[in-house]
Amino acid sequence: MTGSLPWDATGQNRWDGTVRRHPRRGHRHHHPDTGRLLLQLLGAFADYERSLLRERVVAGVRRAQASGKHCGCPRKELDLRPALALLDEGRGLKDVARILKVPRATLRRRLDEAGRWPVGRQAA
Repeated sequence: MTGSLPWDATGQNRWDGTVRRHPRRGHRHHHPDTGRLLLQLLGAFADYERSLLRERVVAGVRRAQASGKHCGCPRKELDLRPALALLDEGRGLKDVARILKVPRATLRRRLDEAGRWPVGRQAA
C-alpha cells in the first residue's frame, strides 16, 4: 500500500511525475499541484462570472434610471423645524439626531440641502 501513496514513511514527497493507480480501487493518483491548479481555475472562472454579473446589474440599473425609475431606498420624510429648534437651543447634531431618531448623516444632508448647515447660515 505504501507504493500508491505520494509520500513515504518519513513524510517526504516522492512524486516523479508519473501517474500511479491505487492497487485495489483502480483510481489515479495525480501530482499534488493538480488539485491546486484546478482550484485556481475554478476561482478564476468564478471571478469572471461575478464580473459579468456585476456588469449586467449596473447596466440594468442605468437603464432603469434612464427610463425615470428611482433605484434605492425611498426618501424618508423629515420635518426640519424640530431639528432647527433643538439646534438653536445649543444641542449638537448627534444629540438632535438621537432625539429625532434619524441617522446623523441624513439630518446633516437635509440641513445642508435646505441651506441651514452649518447652523446659523440662512436659506437663500
